[in-house]
Amino acid sequence: MTRRRNRNETRKRIVEGRNIGNGDKLISLLKWLKEQNCDPTCRLRPAVFNNTGRGLQALEYIQQNSIVVRIPIHCCVTRHYLKSTIIYSVLGQDFNKFNTQELLATWLAQQTDKQGVFQNDSLKDENKFWRPYLESLPEDYSLPCTCNKEENGCMPNYLRNRVEKQRADIDSSFNKLRKYFPALDKERYEWGYYTVNTRAVFLQKDPRDNGSGEAGENCLALVPFLDLLNHSDDVSVQAGINLSRESVNCSGFFYEIQVNQSVTKFSEVFICYGKHSNTKLLVEYGFFLGDLNSNEHIEIFIEYILEYLKQNQLILISLEKKLEILHSNGLDSNLGISSSGLSWNLKAVLHILLLDDNKLSDWFQSLSRLF
Repeated sequence: MTRRRNRNETRKRIVEGRNIGNGDKLISLLKWLKEQNCDPTCRLRPAVFNNTGRGLQALEYIQQNSIVVRIPIHCCVTRHYLKSTIIYSVLGQDFNKFNTQELLATWLAQQTDKQGVFQNDSLKDENKFWRPYLESLPEDYSLPCTCNKEENGCMPNYLRNRVEKQRADIDSSFNKLRKYFPALDKERYEWGYYTVNTRAVFLQKDPRDNGSGEAGENCLALVPFLDLLNHSDDVSVQAGINLSRESVNCSGFFYEIQVNQSVTKFSEVFICYGKHSNTKLLVEYGFFLGDLNSNEHIEIFIEYILEYLKQNQLILISLEKKLEILHSNGLDSNLGISSSGLSWNLKAVLHILLLDDNKLSDWFQSLSRLF
């Protein structure tokens, strides 16, 4: 009786993660990764879950500090890689005028159309390599920014303002890039922009790049298969190049994800997209956690802080330099007030804005001592 019950419980857990790894597009993606020397570090399979949709299911117990995903760097679309593509050939010296999200969105728009991959001769070889990855991407996205006017009118002001700002940013970047790429399609560019928004990961430096790497919002890359991992507020992971001893001993570079907690067999494997509020999760990724989000807070924009300081007649010395420090180090986002007080980034912003000019060069050490 006990054995039968255990078997039934096991079957139930497996059903909760319905296998979708037998679909043609995912089979093609996995086969392509295998051909690129991407060997699995643990047994995972693509599955659909009741609460989160498409994700990755563990088919074995995964120990704490294990590497769950290891992808060769040549299978990752990075800012450095884009310098070897037609994007860089067209933009030339103006390449650095655009952030990584805009460049990746343009690359995606140039590579694909609604029916599949462009057959333009100049892109043919590149398309052939990336086709399994490109075909694994969603055809469309359900995001606040994709809502129609009637739906937009039903949004609360704080959400509608965020959505309108995002739409304005997309329109502005598209218009700038259209000057270089006259055939750039608005609908495909928007699709590419949403793809980067919902799927890009943090990568400060492509190891193939002999330079100093990227900073702030430019630290983005598209990593195949890894984008199947869903977000959880309760997990902690490490991400980076050659984190494990095995990859260090290998010839080559790999983008890896290490989980800082164990994962039980048949459960979904999660990563953390960042300590974001429900509003940011909804606008950027298309979902929210509700009361389960321990990072929920009232969002504060840096413009509001500057206006408040101005109204209280506080003189900010070297303001442009301070704003550049905040922006280049990603400190001007995730600003807010929660039940536990001010967010770490908000404390950092206030500290740096109020620093004396002679202490600005030592801002990082000053911040570390304070918090």
